[in-house]
Amino acid sequence: MTKEIKVGVFTLIAGAILYIGFNFLKGVDVFSSENTYYVVYDNAAGLLESNTVQLNGFQVGTVRDIKILQDKGNKIGVEIAIDKALRLPKNTVAKLSDNGLLGEKMVDLDIPQSKGNVTYLEGGDYIKGEIEENILSSIQKKADPLIGSLKVTMDSVQQMMEIYAQVGLEAQKTLVTTQQLMAANQYKINQTVSGLHLLVDNLNKDIPALMNNINSITDTVKSAQLSETIASTNETLKSLQSTLKAVNEGEGTLGKLMKEEALHDEMLTTMKDLDALLIDFREYPKRYVHFSIFGKKHIPYKGEETAQETENVKSTK
Repeated sequence: MTKEIKVGVFTLIAGAILYIGFNFLKGVDVFSSENTYYVVYDNAAGLLESNTVQLNGFQVGTVRDIKILQDKGNKIGVEIAIDKALRLPKNTVAKLSDNGLLGEKMVDLDIPQSKGNVTYLEGGDYIKGEIEENILSSIQKKADPLIGSLKVTMDSVQQMMEIYAQVGLEAQKTLVTTQQLMAANQYKINQTVSGLHLLVDNLNKDIPALMNNINSITDTVKSAQLSETIASTNETLKSLQSTLKAVNEGEGTLGKLMKEEALHDEMLTTMKDLDALLIDFREYPKRYVHFSIFGKKHIPYKGEETAQETENVKSTK
């Protein structure tokens, strides 16, 4: 064997060992039979090559390659290798999720249960991809409204503190103004207090005398002859009762007026006649009061006016 053949064989063996070792370090079993599938995600979310592909918590493959798909709006294309023994239905979903609390990512296969005829994916097909919400994102979404409310509350508390501080300043200014006003009018205040003390002293002196006068007035009222007044009132009431009794029995003019209907009707007729007389007097005052040197003109009554008009009409015809 020549040296060139030995070098070539050695180079091939070294390249094979390097390839196998590199893929082994990446978690790829070179000697196993695997199918390659492709998944498209909106973003990688921290997914790396050699991350695991799991099904129900069991590793069934690895992530082979990750690249940006510029022709698809800069989405992320992921190449995964899965054991050929695992058959994937077409409704399989490859969820990009967390693999533990340290933030490591994995591809979790979700295979829904199907009934009837099932169509399976072939090597090189695309699997539907979804990004599963992680714990931190869920906590952040739930915490965002709380943080917003807390911020609004803190802003309100800050505004209230500013208002209280302003009120405190105003109160302090008012107190200082009051103190200055009291200091400026201290003499007048002292005089007013002295006058009040003097007034109280005078009232203390005059109240006993006033009480004595009130007692004297009370005794005078008590000693008044109220019995005579009460007796006089009783007599007046008896007289009034007798008068009302006589009226109810029809005695006297008022009693007859109340009891006799004929008298009542006559009074009504008289009042009506008097009313008519007053109306006529108001309309034709010259009929009753007239003063003239050359005589007076006769003013007919309403009945006479009608007859006169009728006679004038006949004479005209």
